[in-house]
Amino acid sequence: MSRSRIPAPRGQDFTYRHGMGSQAEQLVSWWVSSTGTHRAEPLGTSDGTAYEEGEEFASHFQAHREREGEGKCPDILVIDAYLHVPVFVVEVKFSNQSAKTPRMGVILKDEELGPLHLWRRENGLPILIAQVFTDAVFVISYERFLWRVDHGLAREIVYDKTNKKTWIVNLNAANPVMMIAHGKWATLLAPEVVERMLESY
Repeated sequence: MSRSRIPAPRGQDFTYRHGMGSQAEQLVSWWVSSTGTHRAEPLGTSDGTAYEEGEEFASHFQAHREREGEGKCPDILVIDAYLHVPVFVVEVKFSNQSAKTPRMGVILKDEELGPLHLWRRENGLPILIAQVFTDAVFVISYERFLWRVDHGLAREIVYDKTNKKTWIVNLNAANPVMMIAHGKWATLLAPEVVERMLESY
């Protein structure tokens, strides 16, 4: 049996980046639960812990693989609070930029598209992509995101540091669900409304 290659131990830079991702997931979970019709349960494995020792990180990494398999798992499971059944999942992305910054969009790496599609096919639940900015949260269904990629309506970029292809869908194709108003986060679109939107895709 082949074993997954274990990455090098991650340090404090990883802690910062994934700590921000964890906070973004907490914000989206709050939005999911804000009206009382739904509740959020953690599904993925975002973890901001820094591991300086290789053996400790190897154990942590293998545990993640056992929980997720070799594919990608979305971050949040959304459950109907009344029927107690799962209705959709959320893949959360974080940007340390304002949503008002020019050319901002919802971002997915090219390598994430296939595993998310596989997860959708095997589990049957709609996937919502939530892009968290410093001042707003936008959402788009995975199906709509993929449709725009397939039809040339998404921007393709390759980051120099990672050399990984990334797709960006403009925010005018997504829906704002939260924003900063008077210094506090405010809900613009309730999760039950988003659930009905997902049913139409």
